[in-house]
Amino acid sequence: MSFSLRKFAVCSFVWVAFATASVANAAVPTIASTSSASSALTINGTNLSGGTAVVLIGSLPQLVVTAQTATKLVATLPAGLAAGDYTLAVQIGSKTNSTSSVVTIGAVGPAGPAGPQGTAGPTGATGSTGATGATGPQGPAGPVGPAGPQGSKGDTGATGSQGATGPQGSTGPQGTTGPQGPQGLMGPPGGPAPSLVDAFGTVVGPVYAAGSGSGAGSVLMRVNSERIVVPFGYANHDQNGRIAGPELGLGTIGMLAFVASNCSGQGYITNGWSQVPGASTQAAIYQTGTQVSIYVPSSSATQAVSWHSVLYAGPPNGSSSVPPACYLSDGNGDVVPAAAPVTFPLSFPFSVQ
Repeated sequence: MSFSLRKFAVCSFVWVAFATASVANAAVPTIASTSSASSALTINGTNLSGGTAVVLIGSLPQLVVTAQTATKLVATLPAGLAAGDYTLAVQIGSKTNSTSSVVTIGAVGPAGPAGPQGTAGPTGATGSTGATGATGPQGPAGPVGPAGPQGSKGDTGATGSQGATGPQGSTGPQGTTGPQGPQGLMGPPGGPAPSLVDAFGTVVGPVYAAGSGSGAGSVLMRVNSERIVVPFGYANHDQNGRIAGPELGLGTIGMLAFVASNCSGQGYITNGWSQVPGASTQAAIYQTGTQVSIYVPSSSATQAVSWHSVLYAGPPNGSSSVPPACYLSDGNGDVVPAAAPVTFPLSFPFSVQ
């Protein structure tokens, strides 16, 4: 298959479903202890990094955070803040990742003296224990009765004689074969399979399956020696948000997972269309501008990996589009390592020919 570089307007789908993965929330922060000086508040705890830190005390405006690590936050206190106990709220990233406590600002007064201990009341008198009654005598055991005599065994009856085997019946005659009917007329020759073609006539591949009544479906693409099943469907908007009409656009599938938290290093394919008949392997497909990038496994060996970020493909450009982006996401499972991507220049809109 040959491909040429052309201007590409990426499009969105009305109905095509993509294999996605939920992006996991960051860990909820905790507050272990706090301390304050004349102009700074120090917060010790866990999960205090991984997003923008928001620190609030009482009803005052948001404090300025001057230092942030996974276990410590340092924020500037406003000048002239009165000493006392204040409600403390900490948020890391989204509003769902938050916690609260109480913080004391300024000096704490000395503890008051302990009150006198009261006198112990008198101990009551112990009552006397009653006498234990005498144990009655044990009655004598009754005598064991004699065993009855065993009855005699009856005689075994005689075995009856076996009856004679009847004669085998004869085999019936074989039926005759009927005459062969006349040969039917030859049908018309079949035409070539329809293919998905981009705006400049570049053939993406043969149509694998079409959706009922919508003209959308799947196309079988060749990536080196592999066969990849890729979705396509009707597009409502072009990349500038203009109505494009009933034209077809290419879809995206799968995602890559990374051990690092910034989608760097070796990528691993966590899901795809590996179970679709006709596909020779699983894959992850991304679209950026006019480029379509396809990742396939570099080896068939499955590995158990704990990942901390994912590169999510998202649907093509449109009203609900999400461009390929890196998200923090903790997870683990069986994955396969991905090879370097194979890229193709393909231009919107597509058509079936």
